[in-house]
Amino acid sequence: MNSNTFYIDLFLLLALAIFAGEILTRYKQVSLVGQVFIGILIGPSILNIITANAIPALLPVSDISVFFIMLIAGIELDPRSLIKSSKNAVVVSITSFFIPFVIGLIPGILYHYSLIITLFLALCISITALPVSAIILSEIGVINKKIGYDIMTACVINDILAMFVFSLLLILYSSGTLTFIIFIISVLKIALFLSTIITAYMVISSFSTFSYIVSKILNRLKTKEIDFALLLVVALAISFFGMYMGLAFVTGTFFSGLLVNKDSAGDETYEKITSTLSPITYGFFVPLFFAIIGLELIIKDLYFNILLFGLFLIIAIVGKIFGGFIGARINGVNKIKSVFIGFIMNGRGMIELVIASIAFSMGIINETIFTIIVGVGIITTLISPIGASILMNRYHIEFE
Repeated sequence: MNSNTFYIDLFLLLALAIFAGEILTRYKQVSLVGQVFIGILIGPSILNIITANAIPALLPVSDISVFFIMLIAGIELDPRSLIKSSKNAVVVSITSFFIPFVIGLIPGILYHYSLIITLFLALCISITALPVSAIILSEIGVINKKIGYDIMTACVINDILAMFVFSLLLILYSSGTLTFIIFIISVLKIALFLSTIITAYMVISSFSTFSYIVSKILNRLKTKEIDFALLLVVALAISFFGMYMGLAFVTGTFFSGLLVNKDSAGDETYEKITSTLSPITYGFFVPLFFAIIGLELIIKDLYFNILLFGLFLIIAIVGKIFGGFIGARINGVNKIKSVFIGFIMNGRGMIELVIASIAFSMGIINETIFTIIVGVGIITTLISPIGASILMNRYHIEFE
């Protein structure tokens, strides 16, 4: 694929995704639905304007997009509110992970797959995509409300659980066994990462002069946009640290964003960073990210395995929405808002696709299962904002 073709594909995806997003927004739907549909429409599934051979060259753009989406999602949230919502979020994250995980064992058992494949399918069903949830909550205007903090915290915990289970499955696949010692080491590594982030936040919050010192240092530096450049360097470093500790790279990115606030950077620097990051992320990376997700769905490949795909899709949707619903009801949330939470938690998208790609490249799953997982990930990503928007518009849900 030459560079001219790459830029033409990039132009088509961005222009059409922005247009489709605007149309959907005017009809009180979240724009990502239109962006994903554009990817499906001009991709190999329908018009084949962007062919399957062209998709691999666009995937690095998707990876970079995820980094920026997760970074701004963390920056825009108040860590204090996340901490306050942790009790409710823990309940939702546990029920929305383990209920679909248990139900998700059914396809593997019915089709007589091996233990590792059965567990892997269950894991894919139990995943919630943090970037997708962040964008949905942001677009419908509730990411900075209490329910938004509850859901985001639940998604973070869900991602941590997913990456922990995935790391254990990789150990089981590689060695054929999983010892108690390896299990404890994996738990301790994740605990070390989280405790490091919490300690860093407490240090930043405790010293009122911290932001003053940061501002003084930045003012003495002469490189243009040095504050933004240093933000990216620190975010990448924390992301690599999180990955080394057994978490997803982008989960570390989210936590790095949480450390960037007015306490750490000061009001002026914080506003400058967000005013630079927001247009780049929401105007460029977000529409491209969801359009590329749409490209990856090859509909014709699902025809030959329609029964397994249908079973997997139904279990994925019912299990996840029911899991989120039960957790919210345990917390005392009313039925309509509980269903709303279930729909938001149902989005999979990026995290599921990343894990599926790793498993496919390692030979854990075959091409048939990989295609089915991609299809389920994309469809649930579409269903989540549509269901949430319908509930909000029909029942006029108000959030604190």
